[in-house]
Amino acid sequence: MATHPYASVVCGTSRFEPRFRALLPELFSFLPAGRGCIVDAGAHDGGEACAYSQLEQHRNVYAVEPLVHNVMAMRRRYAHIANLRIVHGGLGTRQQTLYRSSFPWRGPLDRRPHYFMGMLANTHRQTTSSVPHNASSSESFDMFPLDELFLGASGAWRNETLAFAHFDVEGAEADVVRGGLRVIARDQPIFTTELHVRENITYTRELLRLIKNLGYEPLVLDEQCGSRTDCRNLINVPQAQVQAVRARLEASRARIWPLDPEADASSILSLRRVAGLT
Repeated sequence: MATHPYASVVCGTSRFEPRFRALLPELFSFLPAGRGCIVDAGAHDGGEACAYSQLEQHRNVYAVEPLVHNVMAMRRRYAHIANLRIVHGGLGTRQQTLYRSSFPWRGPLDRRPHYFMGMLANTHRQTTSSVPHNASSSESFDMFPLDELFLGASGAWRNETLAFAHFDVEGAEADVVRGGLRVIARDQPIFTTELHVRENITYTRELLRLIKNLGYEPLVLDEQCGSRTDCRNLINVPQAQVQAVRARLEASRARIWPLDPEADASSILSLRRVAGLT
């Protein structure tokens, strides 16, 4: 874990994604001034959410994390940050509670590797129903759609608008986006999604089509974003802003290019290109 000072706070960030973090001030310059919150889904131990909170101190940052021990670590380290709100839970297509019995895992829920949580929450991979079975609070977490949180009559974030979001939920990114179609359409945030480009070309195309159908351009950043060598961040930008955002990022020497879901598989699966080529 690397440590980076932001204002008077030291944030423990991942050793991955230094280029992505360096681009955050450029991306945040396009956010609506004076309004809108930031959502970090799959916040892990909170290092990235901490960085967001210090770069944008006038915005609330919601760090959403399903693993209990990660939530406890965030609260120990970052509870003093006024605009960082730590949420034990997950984002998906519908409101539900997920339990240990939902997945064939014998250890306590909060000790599983993080990717199992994505597998549990992902409708593409989930094969069993979330039926409670002697579940304690440490063995379950609540899932919510973004639309319910922002637009529901009793939604926890109903007084907020969405300015920026980062979705790192281990293969359930499409579900998170589907659960937020209305709020994304309303607020037009820039949002990023992690993608294992080569893991499943069918899912890769599905996620890209979903983003394109929202009126967004998915721009892939040429940087490994996790332990898998095909992990990439997609920077998803509303069409009205994409030309300006792309020019700003490329001026910062970022290697980015758009991904077309209808392109041939070899083009989509290529992980290295010359900057500026489509």
